[in-house]
This record gives sequence, C-alpha cells and structure tokens, in this order.
Amino acid sequence: MEKITLLLASAFIMNSVSIANAQVANESQLLLPAVPVAAVPLKETYVTFPATSNNNIEYYAGTETYPYVYYSGYFWYPKAEANILTEYTPTYWNGYYWYASRIHPHQVYLEKQNALYLVPMEPTGILE
Repeated sequence: MEKITLLLASAFIMNSVSIANAQVANESQLLLPAVPVAAVPLKETYVTFPATSNNNIEYYAGTETYPYVYYSGYFWYPKAEANILTEYTPTYWNGYYWYASRIHPHQVYLEKQNALYLVPMEPTGILE
C-alpha cells in the first residue's frame, strides 16, 4: 500500500511541476534555443547473458534459423559481430555474440522488424 501511495504522490508532484513550468513559460514568452545534449558514456552493465552452461537456445516456430534465448526479461539474439553496441562487450558463446533486445522473436523473424539491440540495464524506479 505504501508503494501505491508513493507512486500517486510523485505522479501528482510531477504533474503539478510541469503545469507550473508551462504557465511560467507562457507568461514570460522567453524561448530558449534547443541545446543538443551530449551522449552519456556507458559506465556499467547490470544484466548480462547467463552462464553458458545454463543457456538453452530456443528456436522460434521450431526453425533452427530463428534462434534466441530468453533470460532476465530480454530476448537474446546471436550475431556474428562483436561491435554492434558501443562500449558493450557481448557474450561470445556457441560461435556467436549474444545481444539483448525487448523485441519478441515473432516480430524479429516473421515481421522482419529491427531487433533494436540494447544494453541490458537493471531496472530502477520509484517502486523499487
């Protein structure tokens, strides 16, 4: 119950702050130029590919050309290249480098959507 109360209170505060900022901006009409934000370098990776002895490669639709491993909330896909993500070293196992994605194998293999590989991070937020 405390988490729900905390979530509601923070949502209310965030909403009221954004409304107040919008009102100030509308009253003063002071517009600042958009400044590009520099990319923040990756410092840590929290979630990694599981130990190779525990991996069970699954094949979507039973087809060996559609391999993936589901672990820690990510779909892990094999690639031949080790440099797809900068500042991230993928796990080399079974002849491939394994990368994490949130995209389901159906979307990747059948709908041919880009897997959007990402650095697996430990989720953090107000409820934790």
